Amino acid sequence: MDKQGKTIDLPSLVDELTSHAELETAGGAAVVSSFVDGLPHRLQLDSYLKEVNSKAMLRRMAHVGEDIRELALKSSTPRDVLIVAEKKLAEFREALRSTETTVSSDSPGEILSRLVTMLQRFVAMSPSQADIVSLWIFHTHALESANVTGYLSITSAEKRCGKTRLLEILELLVVQPWFTGRATAAVLVRKIDEVRPTLLLDESDTALRDDSEYADTLRGVLNLGYKRGGKTSCCVGDRGSLSYQDFSVFCPKAIAGIGSLPDTIADRSFPIRLRRRAPNERVERFQPNEVSTEAQVLHGVLANCAGRVFDTLKTSKPDPLEGLGDRENEISMPLLAIADVAGGEWPDRARAAMLEIFTNSIVGNESLGTRLLQDVQRLSVTPNKFRRLAYLNFSSRTRKPPGRSTCMENL
Repeated sequence: MDKQGKTIDLPSLVDELTSHAELETAGGAAVVSSFVDGLPHRLQLDSYLKEVNSKAMLRRMAHVGEDIRELALKSSTPRDVLIVAEKKLAEFREALRSTETTVSSDSPGEILSRLVTMLQRFVAMSPSQADIVSLWIFHTHALESANVTGYLSITSAEKRCGKTRLLEILELLVVQPWFTGRATAAVLVRKIDEVRPTLLLDESDTALRDDSEYADTLRGVLNLGYKRGGKTSCCVGDRGSLSYQDFSVFCPKAIAGIGSLPDTIADRSFPIRLRRRAPNERVERFQPNEVSTEAQVLHGVLANCAGRVFDTLKTSKPDPLEGLGDRENEISMPLLAIADVAGGEWPDRARAAMLEIFTNSIVGNESLGTRLLQDVQRLSVTPNKFRRLAYLNFSSRTRKPPGRSTCMENL
């Protein structure tokens, strides 16, 4: 139930066991209650409200059925009974329509749109980047349906581009967030193995560039942890009884830093290249206390929705995208599966966003000088073409063809 994002408490657990005809085998409601009393509860008001509304409507229908039965036994004409029945049915249709409208607002497509809106309220990012990050957030809630998990590589060429702010927002929305800048090597692998958190790693540019034990361990975790079954081995025990143990390092990871990640890690990541806001771009001031309530509700809706579509996501096999490499297609599949489940414009929208972010990832962290030289190279001006351009330029002023030295000086 937890892996499918379902609320775990006494009523929901009793219903789950009853639906599988296993309540009595488990010892009955009293025994189940003794188990649940010791568990932390995840209060999801939207789920409760829908369930209460549904049960209330069924009870009203049952009462109206009894009223119509009594009226039919007492009335002298069927027409009178039919008029009352049709009026009551019209009321139920309207109430049911209202309930269905509420449910549709929690559809995967609507939830993804709400995530995009929240991201762009606080971080200056392109529409394609916001789409990919929103799909990735949803993916953390449905991780058990996937065999791979692509990382978010949140980078920029300079400071103050919104990397840490994006991690702060992710912390409010993803499953089991672990926001850290650094941890010991022992803690890193053990916590991932035990908790399977969503690792939100800040300042990765410094963490990955030294020769410490932590940096070596982190590189191993990132190289192997994108695929289910990925493990790293560590020494355990004391001096007298040293041994080794394999630890699972599979979990979602968002890695923020200046510059670029090592190639092997970038190859497993969705590139989110941020930049400083332009003077005409505006974002809201991020107030965690004010945003947390809104994010908590959205987090609960996400968990419920991921549970509803879990089985569909697990069997989904989207077609590879032309223009992407094998690894890029591999990590894209879980996000494209979510987009396909969302329906509407999301399948096409997600694929266009994938192609855009992977295509644009080639440029982004280079210096201005390097980018200038790349642009000059794209012009493909051969010596003969340049000689002709120089001739046209100088002949209009000097009335004589320039020599080779003049051409080179102009270049």
